Amino acid sequence: MTATPLVAPISLSTDLLTGAEWSPVHTRELLHLSADIKARPVRYASTLHGKFIALIFEKPSLRTRVTFDVGIQSMGGAVVFLDHTQASASLGKRESIADVARNLDRWVHGIVARVYSQKVLEEMAANATIPVIHPRRALWRLARLQVDVCRRR
Repeated sequence: MTATPLVAPISLSTDLLTGAEWSPVHTRELLHLSADIKARPVRYASTLHGKFIALIFEKPSLRTRVTFDVGIQSMGGAVVFLDHTQASASLGKRESIADVARNLDRWVHGIVARVYSQKVLEEMAANATIPVIHPRRALWRLARLQVDVCRRR
């Protein structure tokens, strides 16, 4: 019997800037899905096939970058890394934040932005129809919720 790859019901239709955007039910569903992805990665190997995700980093981060890069690629997606760690390439210098968001909205399916300012995230989200995710704040909150759920069991 051959395992059939599963296209997971991953629906990130909203931005995830603080972690507070999702209801407890939605968060719990995401935690269950993430556990299933970890337990059976082959089932999800083509979930992001044909999807491009932009990774924008103002803050250098080995773990966050590698985690998202490997995670996206292991699910069949492609990563476009935009390095904004140098002052000369910082967001908003050559192009406005709104312009960056509108252009990325045309080319990719999601934005993961590790930036210094919450205002930058909010401006990106306001100018793009694709999901904008702040990896550290949002995932920290989700991890914290997972700990709380596990403690209650």
